[in-house]
Amino acid sequence: MNEKPDSRPAILIADADGRPGPAWQAAISEQEDDISDLAARKLDVIYGRKDGMALIMDIYSPISNANQRAIICLISGGYWSGPEYRRMPFCTSTIRQFVERGFTVFAAMHGSQSRYTIADMSRDTQRIIRYVRHHSAEYSIDPNAIGVFGQSSGGHLAILAATTGNAGTSNSLDPVERESSAANAVVAYFPPADLVNYGSEDRLITTHFPAIGIANA
Repeated sequence: MNEKPDSRPAILIADADGRPGPAWQAAISEQEDDISDLAARKLDVIYGRKDGMALIMDIYSPISNANQRAIICLISGGYWSGPEYRRMPFCTSTIRQFVERGFTVFAAMHGSQSRYTIADMSRDTQRIIRYVRHHSAEYSIDPNAIGVFGQSSGGHLAILAATTGNAGTSNSLDPVERESSAANAVVAYFPPADLVNYGSEDRLITTHFPAIGIANA
């Protein structure tokens, strides 16, 4: 029996630089989880700038049953971040579940490799926490109830958020930078925690992600 050759495109989950590959691009090209029944959504809110570029987040405020607690959802995979990742099913479903439970969700995107290192991304995460805390009254959240959640590389950045928070710079001209970057709670799903034995013994994470760098991270 002759079989027709498989004409389907090869499945590539992610490109070498961490961006969504063809399989994910196809899955998310038409997808946007509409949770307008649960939350008011504010897109592309600028929380900071660097190198002439805007750093953005999307904010989901529960329509009812808000618990005055914030979850910063770090949109990250392969140390790459962008709206494409937020539209992936595991991100949209996570945001929906948080909102259903009354959390205000800040789906935040950081600078990506290969332009930026882990240390740069960690500083972005601290900026996100400061921004959310500074705008806590605007979004009706408790400034002392800010959690950080991330998966994969986002989980790694969440762990760094738990260990690198600081009180801020009291005399900064930027009022956001005067705020504390300490997270009140952190949850990390399957993060790369062992950076010197990444996947096998004596294998640095930079072997897999050569552009990210780990110095001072």
